[in-house]
Amino acid sequence: MSSMPSLIVCLGLSVCLLGCTAEKTSSEKDVVSASSEKETKGQSVSYEDGKGILLKQEAAEAIGLEFTSVREQALSSRVEMDAQIYLAAGDAMPGINLKQQSAYAAAVIPADMAKEMKVGERIKLTKGKDELSGWLSKLSSSPGGGTHQTRLTLEIVDPKRLLHVGEFIHVTVIGPLTKRPTVSIPRAALLETITGTFVFVEREGHLSRIPVTTGTLTSDSVEISEGLTLGDKVVTAPVQLLYLTKLRLTKGGDHAD
Repeated sequence: MSSMPSLIVCLGLSVCLLGCTAEKTSSEKDVVSASSEKETKGQSVSYEDGKGILLKQEAAEAIGLEFTSVREQALSSRVEMDAQIYLAAGDAMPGINLKQQSAYAAAVIPADMAKEMKVGERIKLTKGKDELSGWLSKLSSSPGGGTHQTRLTLEIVDPKRLLHVGEFIHVTVIGPLTKRPTVSIPRAALLETITGTFVFVEREGHLSRIPVTTGTLTSDSVEISEGLTLGDKVVTAPVQLLYLTKLRLTKGGDHAD
């Protein structure tokens, strides 16, 4: 059985139980209150205010629940942006007759994103099935942007001449490793919603959704500057499915646990 149908069955059971409870008459409230704890224990998926989602082992196995522990590691920053090619490999450089093997692109980003960037930092991008690399060759204030925007000049090694003048590309600028290890988790553990960024943490057998503040991002890891401590056990999969489960069990409520 696939994970999604398994969880839907669990959700169906929990919602049915919740719905039936909501329809009880006032004369039955005392009976419902007395039996609610027993009902909760009998459900494969349940939710408790202030604690979070509770999954029985069979439900956890059905959805492929996975965890990792919060750890310390040195990270290198990743800044993604769109850039436009203004000189292709093989074109004559202005004022020079020799042809070069690199393409050149320009990008404009907010100054606060560029404040820690340095000339020489590596860049990478994908063009079809090919991965290209290069470096940040120049940083300057963007014309007309004052001090609020920074213009980047990117040099991309392109021996196959895959990039063409006027073409837009998506580039990642890779910064140096952080000087010291930082508290980090896999990016897969992050839950980004319109109300903030969260992770699911296992606490006393429950999966609690807690807000976090992120720092340095890499392709597969993220620094957590607030919200977690070393050794915390966080969910890495299936994070989005757990979020939908929480919304269903709380009837659409998006408050933190």
